[in-house]
Amino acid sequence: MARTDANHTHGLKEAIERAHRFHEMGADILFVEAPKNIDEMRTIVQNFLAVKWQILSKVDHTNLAMNEISELGYQIAAYPLTLLSAAMNAMKMTLDRMKVDQPRNDLLLDFGELRKDIGFDEYYENSKPTRVPRESSRLKKNARIVIKSLEDHNQTRCIDLYKYENGRYCFEVFRRDPEDPMGWRSIVPIDYPSFKSFEQLLTYLHKEYPEMFD
Repeated sequence: MARTDANHTHGLKEAIERAHRFHEMGADILFVEAPKNIDEMRTIVQNFLAVKWQILSKVDHTNLAMNEISELGYQIAAYPLTLLSAAMNAMKMTLDRMKVDQPRNDLLLDFGELRKDIGFDEYYENSKPTRVPRESSRLKKNARIVIKSLEDHNQTRCIDLYKYENGRYCFEVFRRDPEDPMGWRSIVPIDYPSFKSFEQLLTYLHKEYPEMFD
């Protein structure tokens, strides 16, 4: 793609000549910026009818419908200022309501739609192979089994209690964020102590994590 702004400073003829040189250098999309009216837009296209390339126009400043732009001969139409202006207007409207503490929910996207549009859902989906599920722990010196799980009342923290093959007891702490669909994640690195009995383990947890027993 090649762009020329020569129309503003050197006139339309010079701009078209430069666009022709761009084509000779290999450009397959041409952007002759700042046509002053529809007649100039039509002139630009007519100068390139003999070649198969795409002509782009920035049409924020016109009131032409897309089918009218297409009928002029343009294959691509850009609206950068239209989207910028719409976004700024939405922000100003929201700020005006915030300033006087008025409701603004009707101006907002649904949170699920916002997550999807930003790309959070796709990000979480692509991150799945690297997540740390509760079933796989870094504590693998001995085979172990989960004998009890504790969760806080917010369901954002969990402690799994384990028994090793050697008879000792241990635990591991997990957390999850409500907005994160990846689920539970191990809190690492922590050197969790081990205990000779289940009662010793519970006594330790009551002291260190009393909120888990409320």
